[in-house]
Amino acid sequence: VASHAEVALVLKDGNTHKTQASTVLNNSSSRAHTILEIYVRKLLSDTTGAATSAKITIVDLAGSENVKQSEVRGELLQQASNINLSLMELGRVVEKVVEHDNNEDSQKSTAPISFRGSALTKLLKESIGGNSKATILVTISPMLSDSLQTLNSLRFADRAKHLRNHAQFNEGAFSENKTQLKIMNEEHRIVLERHKLEQKHIELLNKQAKYEQDAANLRRQQRALSSKIAQHTAMSDAEKTAIKERWEELGGEEKRLRDLQKAIKEEIE
Repeated sequence: VASHAEVALVLKDGNTHKTQASTVLNNSSSRAHTILEIYVRKLLSDTTGAATSAKITIVDLAGSENVKQSEVRGELLQQASNINLSLMELGRVVEKVVEHDNNEDSQKSTAPISFRGSALTKLLKESIGGNSKATILVTISPMLSDSLQTLNSLRFADRAKHLRNHAQFNEGAFSENKTQLKIMNEEHRIVLERHKLEQKHIELLNKQAKYEQDAANLRRQQRALSSKIAQHTAMSDAEKTAIKERWEELGGEEKRLRDLQKAIKEEIE
């Protein structure tokens, strides 16, 4: 992009890709965080190739969700869980960075801070006490039923106020800036791909658990049929045929579930 108008078009296009759904609490609820990164380069000299560069990161964090109030189920419940876990991890990292800065002031030793807990903290590493300037806008609800979430949001904002970023003037050869940007893009792509793989792994594990439950139900039905056969020695031919067909049907379903379970394990490995 080369103008504000083009940036606005990118923002508008990105907004159409946001994951949203309706819940009991909201008609249009964000089901994931949204991150837009804009890389800016300014050529200072045609002869030396000197240039300055910057990255603008705009983050729309999905709000924490009380699943009891929103009454979400299935995929929406999983999305709410992912949102809440990533926000908890972000709060933990902010707390650790502030604590680290305070310990440095008092010359106390501190352990290294890990940003690997979630894709969100990896992508926002520079914004959390790094080479950047950061602004946070917190929206809260006036509803009494949301008082706990409002209090937690304000506590998070208060801790974030104590972050001390260290913005530097990024200047170098234009080619060096392009190389650095390519490296950063590749790092971010890897982070996002790894996050997608982690989500797929969780989905496969959930499918495997469901198939194992279905297989257990089938085995219970087979045992019930076996018991019925043992208790009724004098059955009509029609009853015997119906039970035999059901038995074979259950056996076929069990084989199908075993094949699916084998395929899932191979994909996970």
